[in-house]
Amino acid sequence: GVWGVVDPYVLFELGGQRASTTALYDGGEDPDWVGEEVLFDVASFAEAPTLRASVWGASDGLGGAADDQPLGRIDEGWRGGLDVLELLEGMAPEAVELPAAAPGERRTANGRAQACRLPLRGDGAGDGTAQLEFEVIFCEGWTADPL
Repeated sequence: GVWGVVDPYVLFELGGQRASTTALYDGGEDPDWVGEEVLFDVASFAEAPTLRASVWGASDGLGGAADDQPLGRIDEGWRGGLDVLELLEGMAPEAVELPAAAPGERRTANGRAQACRLPLRGDGAGDGTAQLEFEVIFCEGWTADPL
């Protein structure tokens, strides 16, 4: 496994906003956050073009504690994160699937989507084989339903 016995979670940061996945209890062997969504309300990627993502081991089983251990971060091109403008540049808008407001519901909007699979670097990243796979979806003017 990648990290052994650990409760990993992913922390995303964009434009001064932070959001994370849930911590997976003993999920260090092959963590998978399928179905989890992290949403940001960003007026302009030009003002906040860098998406930062880091994987952490939760010390308390929940995540977000000061003594959580770093397990790696994305650092595409050594810029401190992923340049979202560059990722979406040149992509024509198309129908993309949005998070469902209710189970079984399917919603689409005009936007852009790009799958990403990036290696993790830095403290805790181990032998360099760990990767973080996620999808970036941008729909101008779309806002998420309140929780």
